[in-house]
Amino acid sequence: MADLGHPERSFRTLVVAGTNGKGTATRALAALLGAAGHRTACYTSPHLLRVYERLAIDDASVDPDIFAETVARVRPLTERCEASWFETLTAVSLEICRRSGVEVLCCETGLGGRLDASNALPAEAVLLTGISLDHTHILGGTRPEILAEKLGLLKPGVPLFAALPDELRGQAFTAAVSAGSPCVFLDEMARIDDHGGTWDLATRDLVVSGLPALPSPPLRRSVALSVLALSELSRDGGLGLPEDPAAALADLFLPGRFQKVLTGPDWYFDTAHNDEALGGALSAFLSGPAAGRRVVFFGGMQDKLLGPAVGGALAAATTGQHHHAAAGPGQLQGHGHPGGAGTDHDDVGVSC
Repeated sequence: MADLGHPERSFRTLVVAGTNGKGTATRALAALLGAAGHRTACYTSPHLLRVYERLAIDDASVDPDIFAETVARVRPLTERCEASWFETLTAVSLEICRRSGVEVLCCETGLGGRLDASNALPAEAVLLTGISLDHTHILGGTRPEILAEKLGLLKPGVPLFAALPDELRGQAFTAAVSAGSPCVFLDEMARIDDHGGTWDLATRDLVVSGLPALPSPPLRRSVALSVLALSELSRDGGLGLPEDPAAALADLFLPGRFQKVLTGPDWYFDTAHNDEALGGALSAFLSGPAAGRRVVFFGGMQDKLLGPAVGGALAAATTGQHHHAAAGPGQLQGHGHPGGAGTDHDDVGVSC
């Protein structure tokens, strides 16, 4: 960063961490701040099709030629520092943000928090969407261990907004007090009222009605956390909400989050890759109407931990070839019901 002249100091930054939902929260923040009149960048990972998709400015992916030119200019510096691939992409994105006149960067962490590239940014707030078991070989094998890594983002005076379950709030609150960070919990400061489609959010300062329908409760919680964070930040004269938050989020695009990509029959694409996220995606998939048999195609790496319900559903009918680093049918069966078979939905076929 010093070699680049500290581009991260040219704009304000909000950092979003969490096992699941951080991409949704990051995109929601960018949509809200853009509607409030800020030139806003959204930095997420991983990309789905092209690497430059990770950075969007004012809701448009960065120009690939600008991205390539910036990579060529920044790469010698990052190679000299032996920076990782993600650290290099982060440096490239920060430099593009500075040259593009970005006012606010909404940044999703890459992995964990304490040692993540995003921890080098002077964040005005940290959002924590939740904790589940994922990347356990790096972050630790328990939720408290994983939470401790993400709480490494805390800095004195920088508020933490967290959507954590009750059993993890004590750990987060203790860490926030030790770091000198104000701490706000979603479930203590806001209420979500679901109307079976649109939903309302009530905080201590406002009620936002008619928020757009989202396919699962975790997605609603991530969006709610973003609204709460900006509402609270505005109390101290900081970044705030647009006049109509529901309208700002009406066209929120969440690629790879239970995304319908084809119809007749309906095809949904979801990037869920751990037990909690995949369980939520499967629940949403199975709860909708279907004229015939449902089919699930699943791909995952060997380090992904699946619970009994999800593993059993996926192991019910696994066939085909798989990548050497992917979890094969036998491994999925080991996470399923006794014998590796059985599902509560007999009209579901699964292929990996």
